[in-house]
Amino acid sequence: MSSGAVVKWDQSKIDAIRRNTMKGLLSMGYEIQRQAKDNAPWLSGDLSRSIRTTTENDTVYVVAGGSVNGKTIAYARLREYENNAHPEKRYYMRRAFDNVMRNGYSKYLKEALK
Repeated sequence: MSSGAVVKWDQSKIDAIRRNTMKGLLSMGYEIQRQAKDNAPWLSGDLSRSIRTTTENDTVYVVAGGSVNGKTIAYARLREYENNAHPEKRYYMRRAFDNVMRNGYSKYLKEALK
């Protein structure tokens, strides 16, 4: 060991940081989800209802499309990039993500940084 200062983190502190970071990321995911639903093109509402936040292996995903209430929403990806009738509705997911990031994602992670 060197003669310099040493900081040792115990496992409980590391676990708390991990938990609080995940809570912050989930909160951010739910905000992206909310904004993406607001941004999404609307005909039947199926696309908007398909937007959800999920987790897997300490990763947060905001997903559009797939199977929702027995319906397959196969056009979610297409509508993200193409919409000839309403081009202002394109990038409904990307705009939500960019807006949350631009408005300060650190506010979602404050608890983890305490």
